Amino acid sequence: MKELGRDFLLFRIGQALSMLGGRCSHIALAWWVIEETKSPTLLAAILAPSMFVNIILTPLMGPAGDIFPRKYCAVLADIWCFVFSFVLALLALLGIFDPIWIVILSVLSSIGTALLSPVMYSIVTTLVPKEHTQKAMATGSLINSIGFILGAILGGILVAFVGIPVTLLLNALSFLIAAILTSIIRQTSQSFVNKDKEYKKLVAKWFRNVGDGVRAMWKIPLEMYSGVLVMIVNFFLTSFLVVILPSYVERGLGMPAWYFGALQASFGLGIFLTSSWLLEKFNERIPKDIVCIVGTFTFGMCIALVGWTQELKLLPVLLIGVGIGLTAINVNMRTQRILAIPDEYRTRLSACRQFLIQITIPLGVAYAGVSLKYLDFSTSIRIHGLGIMVVSLLYFFVPKYSKFMRSNTKQVENFYVEHYPQAFR
Repeated sequence: MKELGRDFLLFRIGQALSMLGGRCSHIALAWWVIEETKSPTLLAAILAPSMFVNIILTPLMGPAGDIFPRKYCAVLADIWCFVFSFVLALLALLGIFDPIWIVILSVLSSIGTALLSPVMYSIVTTLVPKEHTQKAMATGSLINSIGFILGAILGGILVAFVGIPVTLLLNALSFLIAAILTSIIRQTSQSFVNKDKEYKKLVAKWFRNVGDGVRAMWKIPLEMYSGVLVMIVNFFLTSFLVVILPSYVERGLGMPAWYFGALQASFGLGIFLTSSWLLEKFNERIPKDIVCIVGTFTFGMCIALVGWTQELKLLPVLLIGVGIGLTAINVNMRTQRILAIPDEYRTRLSACRQFLIQITIPLGVAYAGVSLKYLDFSTSIRIHGLGIMVVSLLYFFVPKYSKFMRSNTKQVENFYVEHYPQAFR
């Protein structure tokens, strides 16, 4: 990891810690709502607004990383999330369960997430040489998976044996630590606003950059069509992980919070195994486009199988499969895209894609809550898994997808400019 440098490791470790806290918070919040209300529908209603706001704001926040130094954007985002996560923890400590306040604080916290999301990947090329981007992405995924696994295990244990307030407090502190670690990195991206010194025109420049990102994505069919497929996958995947799985564990299986944490940790273990070892082996033997398609089909199949079994020992294995398949496509696709996008467009185009692929997440969460009113857990889970399996086959029809995914580092660096020059005019 020496070639990736001190700054990259500081940033990724900080984000992994915030992910650790985030997984603890996810388990605590889901369990808190389910325990208080016994209603998956209300759980979906509480989670959906913050997801919707995050999705709407992500493309609007995107130009920040192309105008201001990305390091400072990340620090500001983490501090913002710390403040509102800390207030939520205080409510829990005081024993105040108020769905309206939970929604408000979650929505406010999502503003910081919207600022951080596109910066988290676009900053990589600032911190490491381009030839190490693939390794940086895999290492980042590896570090995150460790945080994910530890967060899931720790979250389940803390909720079961210490309590929800302490778990939420840990989440808040993780954002503060992430902000401190990011603040001490030396590298920082160029501030493009300094080129013209026209600060009065900053707002106009900001929204012009948003428009440029939208137009660029629209004029790159590869970006647009693959994004639509990921959007559909997210509809099924997020609703399964966020609403159906915790409800299924608590109400369908009658298991405590630690078992939900174990399933989350199994999912993280799949991410870890793929990032640390399996993905490299896959890519050595199989073209990346096939790795992504098979990976998507595999994790869809694993979700579907969750709906066909109640064997407690088998469910963690299936969640490992979900993590393996998801990471196979995420790391490969993100690496190729980050290299293919010109630096001055990197954050805004990433933000626009984030908006596209996440727009159905609140709808999926809402659908999960409603579907459980009319369908049993097993049927709903099968529908989610089978939907992802069908979508995986549609990647064969995305224009230039195979050529793009099979391009080496040097070829992919200019892929978008060479094949879609009109997108950057």
